[in-house]
Amino acid sequence: MNRLESPEEQEQIDFLHRLLMESNSTEHQTTGENLRNRSDILYQLGVAYLRNKEPFKAREYLEEAEKIADEFQDSSFHAEVLYALGDSYYQQRQFNAAIAYYQKYLTISQQLQNRHCEITALFQLGNAYLYLRQFTQAATFYQQCLEIEQQIADRNSSASTYHQLGRVAQRLREFEEARRYYQQALAIKIEFDARHSLASTYHQLGYVAQDLQEFEEARRYYQQALALKIEFGARFSSASTYHHLGMLANELREFEEARRYYQQALAIYIEYGDRYSQATTYQSLGMLAYELGEFEEARCYYQQALVIYIEYDDRYEQARIHENLGIFAQRLGEFKEARCYYQQALAIYIEYGDRYSQAITYHALGMLAEAEENYPEARVNLQTALEIYIEYKEEYWGRWHGRC
Repeated sequence: MNRLESPEEQEQIDFLHRLLMESNSTEHQTTGENLRNRSDILYQLGVAYLRNKEPFKAREYLEEAEKIADEFQDSSFHAEVLYALGDSYYQQRQFNAAIAYYQKYLTISQQLQNRHCEITALFQLGNAYLYLRQFTQAATFYQQCLEIEQQIADRNSSASTYHQLGRVAQRLREFEEARRYYQQALAIKIEFDARHSLASTYHQLGYVAQDLQEFEEARRYYQQALALKIEFGARFSSASTYHHLGMLANELREFEEARRYYQQALAIYIEYGDRYSQATTYQSLGMLAYELGEFEEARCYYQQALVIYIEYDDRYEQARIHENLGIFAQRLGEFKEARCYYQQALAIYIEYGDRYSQAITYHALGMLAEAEENYPEARVNLQTALEIYIEYKEEYWGRWHGRC
């Protein structure tokens, strides 16, 4: 995600570059002290570029800083550089590479017996595994994080950990457990008067309510989240809430309102150069266009989303697009193409161990076989879908279409 720096950010970057140029002169390279100063400038430049969401540039300076830090065996500084390098890969969604650096940061933090840095490392490891959909591993790191927070009585920090445990439970469709975690996070944030951070938890509570078909409660939480984001000038963060308000309006068949919300979200993502998040909104706009019978527009939106997911090597989200393109092809009577898309989606869901999404795709394959009058195949696929829905205690199992 690239965006223009603020004048203050650019001024700081320019100042650091001037300091770096001075340190490059021969007379400034002769002593250990000057090398340490140089490594600090390199680190600060890397962090400045990270704040500006320019991970490639950041890594250029951080890798040089890491070499110097390693040479001087300054464990504390070395750890901070390693953590920043992890963040540079995290920003690029290269989560396995990020994990390798966060693990090194964790090891040094444990050697130094720095419990706060240990918490930071465990938390980021949990986040990386969450994005990799390795939910058990993510939960393990968050629980370790929570244990240390409780040992050192860092109740304020535990709010974020409870929030992330809620996200894990929600991804596992354990909605009541997710709600409990979010409520714990919310209570702590209110206790510490952290109004600026309430928005993210209100947003997730809205998402849980929507998953549970509690639509008015979902709308109320989303509106609370949006109001706080606007109050604190969190314009970029507001995009995700506009997007979810669009999802909610779409589910309630308030299509024009849904389109407005999606367009608001997309405009912000484009403004901030967040190409990856644009894909999610293009996908939702495609589903909306499909609902309105605007089939060519729907196909265009899906293809835009797919190009971005391929660009970011996000196989899991590609499955969602294949699934929706399958629905689209089936609607147009292109049964062979629809089957190909559904099978591509199913293969990825099996690869990622996403049983619930497998059920939705088996359902779709069953409906396709029925449309083709292949009733034995239809029965097998629908029975497989039903067994998984029962496993998840899913009552509203007709929601196989229109997902995002």
